[in-house]
This record gives sequence, C-alpha cells and structure tokens, in this order.
Amino acid sequence: MTRSACFTDLYRHIGLLLLCVGVLMLLLQTSASGHELRPTIVSATIEKSGPIELRAAVNLEAWLAGIEGDHSDTAQSDKAPLYNELRTNEPNDLRQKAHKSRKLLVDGLNLTANGTPVALKLRQINIPAVGDRSLARTSTLILEGNVPAGTVSLAWQAD
Repeated sequence: MTRSACFTDLYRHIGLLLLCVGVLMLLLQTSASGHELRPTIVSATIEKSGPIELRAAVNLEAWLAGIEGDHSDTAQSDKAPLYNELRTNEPNDLRQKAHKSRKLLVDGLNLTANGTPVALKLRQINIPAVGDRSLARTSTLILEGNVPAGTVSLAWQAD
C-alpha cells in the first residue's frame, strides 16, 4: 500500500468517526431539550416617570398545563398529556386559553417595589407559530405597571 493510500484511508476513518460523533451529539441534544423545563426569564424597562414594562419569556404550555418547577422534564408530570395537546395549538387558540387563565398569568406574577406590591396589567402575549414539536416554544408575556417614585429595590416572583 502506498503512503498516499494510507493517508486516504486514515482520513476516511477520521471523517467517518467525526460524522458518527456529530450525529450522536445531535441526537443527544435533541432528546435532552425536547421537553426540558426552562426557567422564566424576565426583563424590565423602567421609565423615570414610573411606568414599567416587564417581558417574561415563558413556556406558556407548561404554565397552562400546571406543570410545576419540581419537574426537570414535562414527561415526568402526570399533566404531560395536556401539555402535549397544548403544544399543538396555533398561537391564536393558545392566546385565547391564556386570556381565560388570567389568574395564573397575571395574579400569579408578583412585582414589589420597596416591598409594596405593584399592580400589573397583561398588555400582550406573543406566541410563536407551531414549529418543531420536539422543542418547547417560548412565548413572551408583556406586562405593565407603575413603580412609585423613590423606588430603590424591585423583586419579582412567579407562583
């Protein structure tokens, strides 16, 4: 066997090995994130005059199904069938269900300024189209309220 043939075979084996490792990593990544519960991420925009806008990035389907944070994966919950059904809902259908669950979406979200509750109003719900159903979609709740003058600390909590 010539030296160039040895290198060609070596490169072919390395290429095949890298392809196998890549496919394995892709499969592990897809199965690990398919129903993973992710934390809610909240960002706030506060005006000097007092208005505040909160944007909460949430797994709306998990919230509506009542799957709580004591599960790391939605499949661990007895509410997984409802969650899976909600994941197939088009944005407008899911938005209507969310508006019917005002207590969960707004009353369960607490913002305090210097220890005093801030009244929040749900202004908008942005829900992406149904896509890859093996991945959780992230919806955005946009809430607004007014922070009293002289506020030095804000605290956020979701039931």
